[in-house]
Amino acid sequence: MANRVPVVSVCLPTYNRATLLRESLSSVLGQTFRDLEVIVSDNASEDDTESVVRSFADPRVVYLKNAANVGAVPNINRSYQQARGEFIAFCPDDDLMLPENLARKVDVLRKHPSVGLVHSRFHVIDEHGKIQHFNTNRGHGRERDADAVENGQVFLRRMLAGPCEVNPVSAVFRRDCLEKLGGLDETLEYSDDYEYWMRIAVYYDVAYLATPLVMWRSHSQTLTNRFLVGGKTGISPGPLVEQMRCKKNILDRYGKDIRDVEDLRRMLREQVTERTAFQADSLLDEGAARREVCRFLYRMGAEFPHLFQESVYWKVLAKAALPTGSLRTWKKIRQSISH
Repeated sequence: MANRVPVVSVCLPTYNRATLLRESLSSVLGQTFRDLEVIVSDNASEDDTESVVRSFADPRVVYLKNAANVGAVPNINRSYQQARGEFIAFCPDDDLMLPENLARKVDVLRKHPSVGLVHSRFHVIDEHGKIQHFNTNRGHGRERDADAVENGQVFLRRMLAGPCEVNPVSAVFRRDCLEKLGGLDETLEYSDDYEYWMRIAVYYDVAYLATPLVMWRSHSQTLTNRFLVGGKTGISPGPLVEQMRCKKNILDRYGKDIRDVEDLRRMLREQVTERTAFQADSLLDEGAARREVCRFLYRMGAEFPHLFQESVYWKVLAKAALPTGSLRTWKKIRQSISH
């Protein structure tokens, strides 16, 4: 296997999850599509990760261990850099592939040369592997019941307008994408995958399979549960700032190759304004510390200066910054002036 280039490279980054890793790695090696390599990129784990990996007597497994923890996104990029396959799949160390996952997605990529990325529906499972949500797109856009090959820039517009539609464990993409566009943006902590799928969509079509082909594990230590889910808005302030920034970066960096880019810039400005005000109001309603809300608003203003021209921004900032009594007084003054 060492001298033969596999068709698919499955990149499996891991850190201190020896127990879950065994199941995840087994699901990859159990694929009906056999012509693959599995690159386990160990981010300096301190548990039994290495023993678990070496217990698999399968020459398709490549084990790499960092001398020190380099961070989650650089560790993923390291596995991408080692990938040799024509197609690249991503499997976090706590998620699972169903047996037909790679076969179905490789088939799509071979039949449609314009497609750079294919993703699918999934099951949501808990830490014990029990299905919590069956056959779903939960947390990744609208529920969709039909397979599709979409124009990349149509897909891009939807991603810019709404949430990330691609569950990372369901994604398989061409090595050509990696060679043309590079790896993940290591300045991003929460939105690295979101940004990458949008980057691919600038230049390639995107395919979707309405069959659940992977299992996405939801537990207390996942990034989603720690940072991205909660309250009315479904996202924490820090990730929201980063998410809006990565959308802006796509338009700034790749705008010359994006249709209707100025229309998309206007759409994003409106979205930033709306999301900023709603996030701040929701945080205040949920009892967040006023200083934390103000810090969020200042960060958004620094990232998106157009907010300083929006009355709703100043309204919610005043609501966060002024004591309750002062806010009532300020409202009365504004009302008397308006009348």
